[in-house]
Amino acid sequence: QIFSLISAPFEVAQQLGEKLFFNAFQISSLSNDELVKLASVDPKKIRLGVTDYLERSVYKVKSNLEEFLNVLESEWEDVRNWSFKFFAENIDERSWNLDLIMRVCDSPLSDVQAFGRKLITKVFNSEHGLGLLLKLSEHPTDEMKLFTTNYLVQFAADKPEVIKKLEQYFLSVLLSVNKNSVAKKRVIEFLKTEANKSEDIGKFVSELIKELLHSNTISDRSNYLTLLIELKEKYSTLEMPFEVVPAKVYTHEV
Repeated sequence: QIFSLISAPFEVAQQLGEKLFFNAFQISSLSNDELVKLASVDPKKIRLGVTDYLERSVYKVKSNLEEFLNVLESEWEDVRNWSFKFFAENIDERSWNLDLIMRVCDSPLSDVQAFGRKLITKVFNSEHGLGLLLKLSEHPTDEMKLFTTNYLVQFAADKPEVIKKLEQYFLSVLLSVNKNSVAKKRVIEFLKTEANKSEDIGKFVSELIKELLHSNTISDRSNYLTLLIELKEKYSTLEMPFEVVPAKVYTHEV
């Protein structure tokens, strides 16, 4: 009943619940789930009580990291800002794994996503490269799609099998209309470079472009056509959705 009062939408109930809470409970006696829930309640004194306790319980948090990551989802910015600092300073690189960090990146909150990107930059190196790239490529937000482009050259260049696995990522970036222009530019540059290295990837890129030609953006369509023509000139066996006809040269008799 005390927890119901604390979570009630009425200030009077919250104030009563806060008073009863500190008389009835020791924060150290609460379950992990209760601590996470209390990190989102309105009474600030209770939220501070939770964060102060967690500050003194680093081992507990590290041992139950998956549960305590939910504190990042607090409705209160003060708690989220505290948690960014706490997790960055107290959770060492060995305690993180790809699934945990991608869970942070999957948050609907933009500041939590940004924290996830910082963790990726801090924690991961080349040995995690392929798994990291493939996980990042599945993320739906424009910010993460742009962030993913930072890893294309490092982990996908000269690797046809990896490039082909990223097909849906490439399409999701290039089919976006009137947004994410930086990500689009980086993806096109990457695909163009890789397509010029081998006919296999040249064919893969040409098939991608055929899907992109239905784009609603005229400037994009023009760029895709140009690249398709360049690939046809390099690899004559590529099938085109149109016929490339040499321009006629007219001479004027005098």
